[in-house]
Amino acid sequence: MGLWAYVWTVIAAGAGLAAWVVLTEDLRSIAGPYPAAFWTFAVLLTLLELRPVKWLRRQDGGEVTASWAYACALLLLSPSNVAILCMGAASLLGDLTQRKPLSRALFNASQVSLSLGCGALALTVLPYRETLISGEILTVGYVAAMIVAGAAIFLSNSVLTCLVLALYEQTPVWSTLRRTIGVNASTDGMLLAIAPIFVAIAQRSLVLVPLLLVTSYAVYNSARLALSRQHEALHDALTGLPNRRLFDDQAASALSDARRRGRRAAVILMDLDGFKGINDRLGHHIGDRVLQVLGKRLSESVRGSDVVARLGGDEFAILLRNVGDDAAVHAAANSLRQLVEQPCHIESFSVTVGGSFGIALYPDHGSEPQALTQHADVAMYTAKHAGGGVVTYRNHTRDRLGHGRLSLLSELRRGIDHHELILNYQPKVTLADRKVVGAEALLRWEHPTLGLIPPGDFIQLAEHTDLAGPITDYVLHKALAQCAQWHRQGLELSVAVNLSAGNLHDLRFPKAVAQALEEVGLDPAWLELEITENTVMADPTRSMTVLSELRDLGVTLAIDDFGTGYSSLANLRDLPVHVIKIDRSFVGTMATNTGDATIVRSILELAHNLGMRTVAEGVENAETWRMLADLGCHVVQGYFIGRPMAAGDLVERLTVMQQADGFEFVARRTTAA
Repeated sequence: MGLWAYVWTVIAAGAGLAAWVVLTEDLRSIAGPYPAAFWTFAVLLTLLELRPVKWLRRQDGGEVTASWAYACALLLLSPSNVAILCMGAASLLGDLTQRKPLSRALFNASQVSLSLGCGALALTVLPYRETLISGEILTVGYVAAMIVAGAAIFLSNSVLTCLVLALYEQTPVWSTLRRTIGVNASTDGMLLAIAPIFVAIAQRSLVLVPLLLVTSYAVYNSARLALSRQHEALHDALTGLPNRRLFDDQAASALSDARRRGRRAAVILMDLDGFKGINDRLGHHIGDRVLQVLGKRLSESVRGSDVVARLGGDEFAILLRNVGDDAAVHAAANSLRQLVEQPCHIESFSVTVGGSFGIALYPDHGSEPQALTQHADVAMYTAKHAGGGVVTYRNHTRDRLGHGRLSLLSELRRGIDHHELILNYQPKVTLADRKVVGAEALLRWEHPTLGLIPPGDFIQLAEHTDLAGPITDYVLHKALAQCAQWHRQGLELSVAVNLSAGNLHDLRFPKAVAQALEEVGLDPAWLELEITENTVMADPTRSMTVLSELRDLGVTLAIDDFGTGYSSLANLRDLPVHVIKIDRSFVGTMATNTGDATIVRSILELAHNLGMRTVAEGVENAETWRMLADLGCHVVQGYFIGRPMAAGDLVERLTVMQQADGFEFVARRTTAA
């Protein structure tokens, strides 16, 4: 049976039940022997339907109200079945007041009416209803009758609810029932259980009815808190989307259903492109708003049976049930990508980001949720490495990204232990006398099967794990040992090492640097530590403490990638640094872009006025060299001077340059070649 066929069948059954009650009951005596209590319960029932507790776990926006206690109490208090009409009318009024679609309001009213009708049927079959209404002393049979009636209401309501939810989500009924039965029992079950207490109190005295309001509020509030905690445990706090835990649960259910029905499903992972720049330049509050807008946009664009989740950071996951062939899924992912790329209008301006999408299909690329997610992650990472787009996982793919990020990180730990990480060195040359004065240590990973892996594929991943510290220690000790060896060979070169945010936030780091320098017998002045503005701003107080201690140690400090971060003049003035490195994004195009040339000139003037030395990165031609020399830049590095190379190759190059008395000969020779 389809969803709408089921919905309209329930509505028709509910309408038929309501008509039967109207035609068979004597409406003049509906209140029974306790009219005041009856109408009090009816009013409370209606009021509580107007103020439901949202059941946030359900994708269809189901709700819990405290009205079940009063609906069941009406059924137990009156000889008629008019409680069914009261419950249905109150439900319909509450839904229409909240502007729910008419079909949904009619379904909800019919569902609760039919559930209460099952309870009325149980009371009719069992010969204890008259005893109950008369207020006589309770017996075991009477209590059993109430339990049976309450169970009938609870079970019928749970089944009717789970059926529509399963059809809506296209999930097995049993798994849906198993997933929701606990919450039903803790809310509806509890409310039905206290209904006889309400009846007993009302039969004694209406003076005690205010106590029922307190009890109802306690149950209502408990349900609200329980559902709120459950929602927090299963949803992302920022976007309100399902989190990884709920996504995995939904994926397992979807694959189970696909396996049983012989259908296909897909997992799509998406990582935003350019999101870090939004956080860095516009602030995290704008970044959060972008995530909220995109989360809502994605969730509204998929089918009701599909799931959109936020896994963390700027990574989202989409679960598609009952999909077609590879081309159809690829087209769906492309549509999502175009949706993401549409501008986000936030605080009177537009923000634009891109997205990298990875697709894994069931059963082609895995039969378990974990395998599909990992393979989608591999595909997504491949797309990101290629500059964005949509990539479908291929079983035969075996490149350096083929393991996925989690596998890559696990192998990175082994790579550190087995000395697979190597350092290349890019020379730095003074513009004034064309002499090589130092080299920047650049990390590479020689994977035993995947070949040479550049740092962009693993450094950023490692910075979010406990591997960041060991990697920095490895690079620092290896670079200092190499620098000391150069000095023993008569080459007075400094060595530059990049630091992460974790280093700047570690108050023990200056002591570790001092110890590493002492071990190789190197003067601190020959070590240059490069930081970025953003790493400092992540924790300014702690970073300033660490930087001050490093400067006091005698280490040279440089701001790397200057111009791409916060670039606050106040921060720059206060930072205990010696060198400004101008980012390659400005230097590389300054010969052809007057705007970038102006930015470079301004940075150089600023550095000169602050008494700082300057290094220009990304020098790739003689024209850029000449312009920087005219502007008074101190040191340059880039492919025009030399690519990153092994330490032995750097020594050989230096020997040639010494024989040629400087860089100019080598530059002419390289250009001619």
